[in-house]
Formats: sequence, C-alpha cells, structure tokens
Amino acid sequence: TMLALAAVQGLIAAFLCAVATVSAGVRSRRKFALIALVMAATSPLPTFTAFALPDIFAGVLVVSQLLLFGFYERLSLAIRIALVAIATFAVASHASVLPLAAWLCLSGTALLLWRRKSEAHAMPGVELREPEHQRCVGGDVPELVAVLDRDFDRLWRKR
Repeated sequence: TMLALAAVQGLIAAFLCAVATVSAGVRSRRKFALIALVMAATSPLPTFTAFALPDIFAGVLVVSQLLLFGFYERLSLAIRIALVAIATFAVASHASVLPLAAWLCLSGTALLLWRRKSEAHAMPGVELREPEHQRCVGGDVPELVAVLDRDFDRLWRKR
C-alpha cells in the first residue's frame, strides 16, 4: 500500500532531522522538541512525506551529503553507513537527483580539501588530532574550549 511508502519517507526524514540536530550540538530535549515543532510547522516536509512524491529525496540527499561532508568526524560508523545508504537510495529514486548528487560531491570534496589546507596553516604547533581534542569533539563544549585555550596559551608563551 501507499501507506508504507509514506511511513518509510517519514522515517527517513525524521532520522535525518535527528542526526542533523544532534550533530549541530543540540543535547536538550526541550530544544530538540522545539526544533522539531518548528520544522513540522514551517517546512513542507510533512506534506512531502505524506504523499508518494520522490521530490523529498532531493532534500534528503542534500541533508545527508551536508552531514557527511560537514560533520564527518562527529558521526559514528553506523550513522555514516546509514547516510551513505540513504543518499544512494535518494539518487536511485529519481533521475533528476543525479546531477545534484554529483555537484554536492564535488563541492563537498573541495570543502574538505580547503578545510585540510586551512587547518594545516591556521595554528602551527597545535594539532587538532590530539587525543584530548578527539575526546572533546561532539562532546563537552566547555572542555574543548578549555583544551584549546590551554593550547593557545602554550603557543603564545613560545613567542
């Protein structure tokens, strides 16, 4: 039946919204509920998921690619695999999504290369791959700020 299609589209959209919200650093249930309410009330997402329209998968592709390229280090392996599977299904669901996927992959790769280049020259002497930084990413923001502040002070004293 068409009800199963609408349910699957709704679940995929809800999963992506939850991953995007958590990746952006929202940990409070109240803020999460408020964001979900605003998205349900102000976006056409409920309408698209309620009907059998493949148009929803263009937005699904954009969100999944943005999460993969923008928040890759914050995502677990299972979430990464799920996002790749969702993006692959989105490309397979409608022919018009393929050029969008190609453009997003090219621009995402360019962003990653630019980010790698800018991180290498931003603060010599501080590697963002230290164990303390890895422990903090996606976790406790004040702890990350304290670690980076300590590293900045250490660099400033060297000069």
